[in-house]
Amino acid sequence: MAPDRTARLGPPGATAALVALGGGTLALAFPRFDLHALAWVALVPLLLSALALPPRQAFGVGWLGGTVFFVVLLHWLDHTFRLYSAIPWPLTWLPIAALAGYCGLYFGAVAVGLGWLARRRGPGHALLAAPPLWIAGEWLRGWLMGGFPWGLIGYSQYSVLPV
Repeated sequence: MAPDRTARLGPPGATAALVALGGGTLALAFPRFDLHALAWVALVPLLLSALALPPRQAFGVGWLGGTVFFVVLLHWLDHTFRLYSAIPWPLTWLPIAALAGYCGLYFGAVAVGLGWLARRRGPGHALLAAPPLWIAGEWLRGWLMGGFPWGLIGYSQYSVLPV
């Protein structure tokens, strides 16, 4: 069993706050905000947390980061619902929150995979597996239940053609 690395992250609330901040920061890398360089660093809190936490806790912070990411990314749906439906303003956020929570499950699943690998094989192996795990999570999100391929991380780099 791998040594306990949770002491390096600080209090659980601070870890969750950093991962949530990372999720919000990642959303700023996408169109409308277009701060594309943020995509290269925004997932660092999630990755470090997933490597250090037990899989169940890694899922929780991964889900939180993913949910925050999608709430910020999909903020425009509020305007669309208010413009094209009779849903009153506060209620427009219910379907957005539900969709964001669902999509956050994929972030949580990737975090579980990283946490599991870090405990079984060590953090180096988990970091090597991070890109394929992330791609698998995005592919599943774009395919399962009709798919929702919105917010794939590569879309954040649309204005950086050499990448």
